[in-house]
Amino acid sequence: MADEPHSASRARTRERRQLLAVLVVGLLVRLAVAVALRTWEFPNRWAYAFEMGWIGGAISEGLGFSWPGTPVQPTAWMAPGYPYLIAGVFELFGTFSRASAAVLEGLQTAVSLATCVALHALGRRLHDHRTGLAAAAIFAVYPPAIHFSVQKIWDASLEALAVVGLTLLFLDLSKRPTTGRAALLALLLGLTSLFEPTVLVLLPAGFVWLGARIGSVRHAARLAALSSLVVALLIAPWLVRNAVTFDRFVFVKSNVGHELLIGNLPIIRPGTHVEDLRVKGVPDEHLTADEVAFVERVDEGTRTRYYLGKSLAWIRAHPGEFVAKTVRRVVGMWTLTRGRGLGGVMVGAVYVAFLVTALASLVLPQGRRRDAVLLWLFVVLLPIGNYLTVATHWRYRFPSEALLAVPAALTLTVIGRRLRGRAGDRDGLSG
Repeated sequence: MADEPHSASRARTRERRQLLAVLVVGLLVRLAVAVALRTWEFPNRWAYAFEMGWIGGAISEGLGFSWPGTPVQPTAWMAPGYPYLIAGVFELFGTFSRASAAVLEGLQTAVSLATCVALHALGRRLHDHRTGLAAAAIFAVYPPAIHFSVQKIWDASLEALAVVGLTLLFLDLSKRPTTGRAALLALLLGLTSLFEPTVLVLLPAGFVWLGARIGSVRHAARLAALSSLVVALLIAPWLVRNAVTFDRFVFVKSNVGHELLIGNLPIIRPGTHVEDLRVKGVPDEHLTADEVAFVERVDEGTRTRYYLGKSLAWIRAHPGEFVAKTVRRVVGMWTLTRGRGLGGVMVGAVYVAFLVTALASLVLPQGRRRDAVLLWLFVVLLPIGNYLTVATHWRYRFPSEALLAVPAALTLTVIGRRLRGRAGDRDGLSG
């Protein structure tokens, strides 16, 4: 009996060393890709960090949260979190400089490796250490995770970490459904929504699951109300800023109407896409010449409200076509069949193989545990905004990919155990 604590301590030490080895591999792979591709160099400012870079640059140049240009246009096109982070790095290391790019990619790499740690915790929480370690290892070398660490300056890695963290917090809340834990979950959710507001879909979904899990809809509803209040308080200052700036209510991001329009309305003027107008949210391919002239002379709040009204009117007039497009987007989101050329086919193949491996876990009894339902619920719901709005792109499902690493790891670990068991049986027979 005296040896049991010592044995458990050795096991924990071994597990920590294994996880550390995974993190070292993940770091070396990212550094190798960054050095080989010189990922801190960009051909132009737009490629540097796209919309977030333009807004971050405007902030660092004293223009506020806006599109730079003549005239400067206040914006809510992106959520405030990442552009302000970029602006802070620009202040310290230079606007659109190579040094700033290296720092931002370094931060994203740290976040990506932290996601490996969180996935280990999630895999262990749902299954066991071996599954958690496999999930961390998958994410450490998963090409999209590497891409969003060092090849693209964007908030995707941060969102993936937050989603895994929120899943862990919901699971913990199901064990001890206290107000303190609910407030902590809401704090993370509210802060994350200031980087990417689509994560707010997890709040109602998570608390519906919680009510079923703890067998008390009333208690779950009280915790959901508390969490909603905390989230509302966190995002309220930004909503007030938007209301004052645009003289109307604008949620965290203003681009919903634009995304709905370009994802559903037919192109009526092909070949007229203009880069500088696209940056400021004028989808001229879907508008008449008179409409383009109108949206160019109004502010962003009026412009995006016009897009939303036009989009909703089209959906009401063409419900069947909207449903058909939505179905195609859902299929495209999870199969990436819309990719073009050899590169698109290769990316699609990686994603489909990963998805099939994760889905295979549902055949296993371990993969159908009650707590695993939460993970799959989040995987399916996270891209809900993209199901309804824009044509699919593989970056939109990346946060779900982080969660899929756990069921994929379960499938691989079970296969590994069975193969080792058969090998052991053959060795026993030959002996």
